[in-house]
Amino acid sequence: MAIIIFKSLSAPSIEYEVDTENITCTCGYFQEKSYKFSKDDPERLCKHLVRVLVAKGIPAQLKSNEEQIKWCAARSTRYMTKTVAATKIKEPVPLGSVETLSSKKKIKYLYLVGKCEDHLLHISVSLEDGTASFQINDKWCFCDAKKHRGEFHKSFQYMQDAIMLWIDNEYQTSMLNEDHK
Repeated sequence: MAIIIFKSLSAPSIEYEVDTENITCTCGYFQEKSYKFSKDDPERLCKHLVRVLVAKGIPAQLKSNEEQIKWCAARSTRYMTKTVAATKIKEPVPLGSVETLSSKKKIKYLYLVGKCEDHLLHISVSLEDGTASFQINDKWCFCDAKKHRGEFHKSFQYMQDAIMLWIDNEYQTSMLNEDHK
């Protein structure tokens, strides 16, 4: 039996046990809804199972749905057909689509103001350790810009890649400019 401990992306202190052999998860969604489906039905897959199976290997009985399972994993969602997803899922923001409105470098911090879709971003990045804290509209997020790990407010999960790429580019550019002084 292959049990994987999956840390929640929205609440890192919460962990779920994902069993890749029996196709089970200890999350509430699976326990309430998905358990009813057979092991060869992709509707059985909660978002944790989707992510783990894509990372560890999709079992033979689900291979015919591999493309759709990977599509769901990229959007951090439970399994759903593209028809259903079109009514429920907002497509991810394309990488690099964050516009810099202003940037200011002080002694220890890089301060950025940017825009992604209709959201205003206020970000401060420590030039010493790469830790970033940012405010997207009125919601705060924190991350380690060097390791690209963090806690993003759930309503902004699809902006994560674009924002992290943007922070990384701005941070690296700032560090390069510092090295050349």
